[in-house]
Amino acid sequence: MKILWLCSWYPHSSDPFEGDFIERQAKALAQLQEIDIIHIVQNTNLLKKESFRTEVKNTINLKQTIVYISYPKLFFKKLSNLFFNYRYYTALHRQLKNYIQKNGKPDLIHVHVPVKAGAGALWANRKYNIPYLVTEHSTIYHNWGKEHFISASPFFKLTTKKIIKKASALITVSNFLGEKMNDIVLKRNYIIIPNVVDTSLFYYQRKKEKNELFRFLHVSNLSPMKNPFKMIEAIALYLKTNKDAEFIIIGNKDDRLPVEATRLKIAKSNIKFLGEIPYKDVAAEMRQADALFLFSKSETFSCVTAEALCCGLPVIASNVGALSELINIENGILVEPDNIESLANSFEQLQLNYKHYTREKIAEKASTKYKYETVAKQILSIYKEVLNT
Repeated sequence: MKILWLCSWYPHSSDPFEGDFIERQAKALAQLQEIDIIHIVQNTNLLKKESFRTEVKNTINLKQTIVYISYPKLFFKKLSNLFFNYRYYTALHRQLKNYIQKNGKPDLIHVHVPVKAGAGALWANRKYNIPYLVTEHSTIYHNWGKEHFISASPFFKLTTKKIIKKASALITVSNFLGEKMNDIVLKRNYIIIPNVVDTSLFYYQRKKEKNELFRFLHVSNLSPMKNPFKMIEAIALYLKTNKDAEFIIIGNKDDRLPVEATRLKIAKSNIKFLGEIPYKDVAAEMRQADALFLFSKSETFSCVTAEALCCGLPVIASNVGALSELINIENGILVEPDNIESLANSFEQLQLNYKHYTREKIAEKASTKYKYETVAKQILSIYKEVLNT
């Protein structure tokens, strides 16, 4: 099969974390199938400092073309956005034409996140009759946050609906996301294929020595959706009566969080802010931790939860979004969303009942479900089904 991916999000040299979960799916599938990827960068804030350029990265079975287009700086923002969209779609069509001229028509196009890359799949389907399918990862269908599908522009909503409607198959990373899309976009069947975990990095390892303090770990971008300030409040509440725990916070540096921890009289021996660290170092921290905790307002999937489970960590998380699809009584605790007391109590509950969790068993179940080989085979089976149909 000749497979082409069109990705609305994908890592690049200016932002190596944008859509990194899509890149991991690509690496997983590349173990079984050759893939070509085209990504037109659409982060307008980043592109204001860019001129047109192209990055090409080739590895075994994986050819990645990343295109940067400059953002037009006009007096009116709406006019600038209009010209940017024109540049984006022109660049996308040009890349597709060049790809087909050089490589021939792909058998199938796989779109990751409908807008804007899905417009290229629509065009190729209309002009060349190339079938395509869509995987959706986005959080815009949640009930929380400023960026919501319902409040999006009519153009965005119409384009999303058209791309999804004409797709040969729709894949979502969780049942929660598929149901949300059925509620507010359009009714159609969907297939659930989870995000992958690099189990060469995230795996269970028996610790040689027990941690001096019970180690709770948090990993996220610390955005408002991750609820970091209330998370710090819950930590402070717990530490009022329990001093035998430490909390390691990994994520984007935010100087306000250590200030808040100091204001709440959390001792430096009980909390550490590591900032943003390399991916392999995150995995190393997970292998040394005793548990992971999240306090998100919503989650479409939660890659960090899947990674923690593959390390055998029990996970504490708010019962929102897709988290109940990943966490059960055998591998963690779901707490009442936005309830500081509930999160604080769960820290104590998990410590007291820690022997209840079999870390080897947690890791084995999660690794079987999220490892590269499992997910790659699921994706490949969908490709074959679509092409056979």
